[in-house]
Amino acid sequence: MKLPLPPNVLFLEDDADTRELVKFSLERSGINVISAETIGEAWIAAVAYEIDLFLLDGLIPHGDSLKLCRDLRTFAPAKPIVFYSGLAYEADIKKGMEAGADGYIVKPFHGDLAREVLAFISHESSSPTAVAESVSFDEVTIDSRETPVPTDIKRWPEVFETAQALYQRRPRVNRTLRNAGGII
Repeated sequence: MKLPLPPNVLFLEDDADTRELVKFSLERSGINVISAETIGEAWIAAVAYEIDLFLLDGLIPHGDSLKLCRDLRTFAPAKPIVFYSGLAYEADIKKGMEAGADGYIVKPFHGDLAREVLAFISHESSSPTAVAESVSFDEVTIDSRETPVPTDIKRWPEVFETAQALYQRRPRVNRTLRNAGGII
């Protein structure tokens, strides 16, 4: 018997507590959440999974979520992108919408987040309902964390090559402590 798959939401959030709380809330409502802590993880998930909605934090410590939004809009033009951010000034919201977002939810959000997410997904009419008899997942290490990924992906080299091309890591600055006590 084929069952419709729940919608896949890619949630980019650097705060572990917020990530788990939102994931729990959305999954209780039947939404599959693929969470990412970094922009690199988000790119890998965006390429590896069929994402129905991108839910992005507006402030990521090691990356630019506005640039990610613009790049995702190019990569998946028909998919809804929603910012879920504590950046609540009118200018912040305007920047998010100008970057290509379909919506902006200010956190902490006191309404039904799952209902809001499903409303954005249901407005997408170009995507057919996905069906599958079963999907199995394996744990793969991404950025030192175990992450579930579909085992039936036969295009892993393409996935990682594309993700690597789309996301370039910022070089880390090595700082050393001199004998004089100064940091370079």
